[in-house]
Amino acid sequence: MANERDSKRYEAILFDVGDTLLTKNPADFQVFAERYQEAGIVLDMERAKIGWKNSELWIKQQILKEMAGEPRVPDHEFFRWSDSIALQTAFGEKLYEDIWEMVSLLLPLQGQRQSWDVIAGKFHKSP
Repeated sequence: MANERDSKRYEAILFDVGDTLLTKNPADFQVFAERYQEAGIVLDMERAKIGWKNSELWIKQQILKEMAGEPRVPDHEFFRWSDSIALQTAFGEKLYEDIWEMVSLLLPLQGQRQSWDVIAGKFHKSP
Protein backbone atom coordinates (compact mmCIF):
# COMPACT_ATOMS: atom_id res chain seq x y z
CA MET A 1 0.00 0.00 0.00
CA ALA A 2 1.38 3.39 -0.95
CA ASN A 3 1.98 5.64 1.99
CA GLU A 4 -0.09 8.79 2.46
CA ARG A 5 2.79 11.04 1.46
CA ASP A 6 3.07 9.43 -1.99
CA SER A 7 -0.66 9.81 -2.66
CA LYS A 8 -0.50 13.62 -2.25
CA ARG A 9 2.12 14.31 -4.90
CA TYR A 10 1.51 17.04 -7.41
CA GLU A 11 2.27 16.62 -11.08
CA ALA A 12 2.61 20.36 -11.63
CA ILE A 13 2.06 23.73 -10.05
CA LEU A 14 1.04 26.44 -12.49
CA PHE A 15 1.46 30.15 -12.03
CA ASP A 16 -0.72 32.27 -14.28
CA VAL A 17 0.02 35.93 -14.83
CA GLY A 18 -2.24 38.06 -17.01
CA ASP A 19 -4.92 35.68 -18.30
CA THR A 20 -2.51 33.25 -19.91
CA LEU A 21 -4.12 29.99 -18.77
CA LEU A 22 -7.02 31.09 -16.59
CA THR A 23 -9.45 33.95 -16.80
CA LYS A 24 -11.90 35.41 -14.30
CA ASN A 25 -15.61 35.04 -14.98
CA PRO A 26 -17.10 37.61 -15.01
CA ALA A 27 -14.12 39.79 -15.91
CA ASP A 28 -12.96 42.41 -13.41
CA PHE A 29 -14.24 45.29 -15.54
CA GLN A 30 -17.68 43.64 -15.69
CA VAL A 31 -17.82 43.46 -11.89
CA PHE A 32 -16.68 47.09 -11.83
CA ALA A 33 -19.50 48.12 -14.21
CA GLU A 34 -22.05 46.08 -12.25
CA ARG A 35 -21.12 47.88 -9.02
CA TYR A 36 -21.67 51.24 -10.76
CA GLN A 37 -25.05 50.16 -12.05
CA GLU A 38 -25.99 49.00 -8.54
CA ALA A 39 -24.98 52.44 -7.20
CA GLY A 40 -27.11 54.14 -9.86
CA ILE A 41 -24.14 55.42 -11.87
CA VAL A 42 -24.55 55.12 -15.64
CA LEU A 43 -21.44 53.63 -17.22
CA ASP A 44 -21.21 51.74 -20.50
CA MET A 45 -19.04 48.63 -20.79
CA GLU A 46 -16.41 50.23 -23.03
CA ARG A 47 -15.78 53.06 -20.55
CA ALA A 48 -15.79 50.54 -17.69
CA LYS A 49 -13.18 48.46 -19.50
CA ILE A 50 -10.90 51.45 -20.15
CA GLY A 51 -11.36 52.76 -16.59
CA TRP A 52 -10.62 49.40 -15.02
CA LYS A 53 -7.54 48.90 -17.22
CA ASN A 54 -6.02 52.10 -15.75
CA SER A 55 -7.03 50.99 -12.28
CA GLU A 56 -5.30 47.63 -12.79
CA LEU A 57 -2.15 49.44 -13.90
CA TRP A 58 -2.20 51.51 -10.69
CA ILE A 59 -2.80 48.34 -8.62
CA LYS A 60 0.20 46.59 -10.20
CA GLN A 61 2.42 49.63 -9.67
CA GLN A 62 1.31 49.95 -6.06
CA ILE A 63 2.00 46.28 -5.33
CA LEU A 64 5.48 46.60 -6.84
CA LYS A 65 6.18 49.68 -4.68
CA GLU A 66 5.08 47.82 -1.57
CA MET A 67 7.20 44.81 -2.51
CA ALA A 68 10.16 47.19 -2.85
CA GLY A 69 9.69 48.37 0.72
CA GLU A 70 7.24 51.27 0.60
CA PRO A 71 4.63 51.22 3.38
CA ARG A 72 1.55 49.14 2.62
CA VAL A 73 -1.58 51.10 1.81
CA PRO A 74 -4.44 50.02 4.12
CA ASP A 75 -7.07 47.93 2.29
CA HIS A 76 -9.80 50.56 2.62
CA GLU A 77 -7.59 53.22 1.02
CA PHE A 78 -6.33 50.79 -1.60
CA PHE A 79 -9.89 50.08 -2.79
CA ARG A 80 -10.82 53.77 -2.67
CA TRP A 81 -7.88 54.68 -4.88
CA SER A 82 -8.44 51.85 -7.36
CA ASP A 83 -12.08 52.89 -7.79
CA SER A 84 -11.18 56.58 -8.04
CA ILE A 85 -8.63 55.93 -10.79
CA ALA A 86 -11.12 53.85 -12.76
CA LEU A 87 -13.73 56.59 -12.36
CA GLN A 88 -11.34 59.39 -13.26
CA THR A 89 -10.53 57.54 -16.46
CA ALA A 90 -14.14 56.66 -17.29
CA PHE A 91 -15.51 60.10 -16.36
CA GLY A 92 -12.64 62.46 -17.17
CA GLU A 93 -15.04 65.37 -17.50
CA LYS A 94 -16.32 65.03 -13.91
CA LEU A 95 -15.05 67.20 -11.08
CA TYR A 96 -12.70 65.74 -8.50
CA GLU A 97 -15.39 66.09 -5.78
CA ASP A 98 -17.91 64.24 -7.96
CA ILE A 99 -15.48 61.37 -8.47
CA TRP A 100 -14.95 60.97 -4.72
CA GLU A 101 -18.71 61.13 -4.11
CA MET A 102 -19.17 58.25 -6.57
CA VAL A 103 -16.35 56.34 -4.84
CA SER A 104 -18.20 56.64 -1.52
CA LEU A 105 -21.28 55.07 -3.16
CA LEU A 106 -19.21 52.18 -4.51
CA LEU A 107 -17.15 51.18 -1.50
CA PRO A 108 -19.87 49.19 0.29
CA LEU A 109 -20.79 47.31 -2.92
CA GLN A 110 -18.96 44.03 -3.47
CA GLY A 111 -20.17 42.99 -6.91
CA GLN A 112 -20.81 39.43 -7.93
CA ARG A 113 -18.49 36.57 -7.03
CA GLN A 114 -15.97 35.58 -9.66
CA SER A 115 -14.72 32.16 -10.66
CA TRP A 116 -11.63 31.08 -12.57
CA ASP A 117 -12.16 29.47 -15.97
CA VAL A 118 -9.62 27.62 -18.10
CA ILE A 119 -8.99 29.40 -21.40
CA ALA A 120 -10.08 27.04 -24.18
CA GLY A 121 -7.25 25.17 -25.88
CA LYS A 122 -4.65 25.89 -23.18
CA PHE A 123 -4.72 22.47 -21.52
CA HIS A 124 -4.80 18.98 -22.85
CA LYS A 125 -4.22 15.64 -21.18
CA SER A 126 -1.07 13.82 -22.05
CA PRO A 127 -1.51 10.30 -23.49
